[in-house]
Amino acid sequence: MMDRLKINLDNKHLKERTQYLPGELVEYLNEAQEYIEEQVRSVHDNYFMAATTLSTVASTELYDLPSDLVSIKKIEWVDTNAPDELIPIHFSARNYYLQTGTTSINNIVAGSVYYLYGAKFGILPIPTTTGVSNVKIWYLKRLAALDGTSATTSEIPAEYHRLVVQYATVTA
Repeated sequence: MMDRLKINLDNKHLKERTQYLPGELVEYLNEAQEYIEEQVRSVHDNYFMAATTLSTVASTELYDLPSDLVSIKKIEWVDTNAPDELIPIHFSARNYYLQTGTTSINNIVAGSVYYLYGAKFGILPIPTTTGVSNVKIWYLKRLAALDGTSATTSEIPAEYHRLVVQYATVTA
């Protein structure tokens, strides 16, 4: 994409011969990728869905969220015969849940709820045993930034790469 952008910009600025620093070109490509990503999401919300598993640790309530997370679709236990979805609660309901074993909404009984706490999420009731890859997080992910090298390819579908380049050309 970087090579195509350079060609487009050379053609765009034939008369004035504007020069761009490599870092500027990368910024234009990343801005364009973000715009196209938003457009793809507006048509198909789950296009950039990802999933990851993690292992719980006995007596540990908080776990890290994926660093590329945009939003959570669902969290589920996967070490049982049938996946069991954890129910989201607001952080303010945490203490009530710890005291009563239910949420203040619908009186959901133990099993499992989760709440968000910064870049972490908490599981209640707190796991009493250690599990191996027993929690699965389904989430919409943020696309990795481009760095301008050929080693980094956009996660935007290949058929839209030219749109990324065109957007970057117009905004440059």
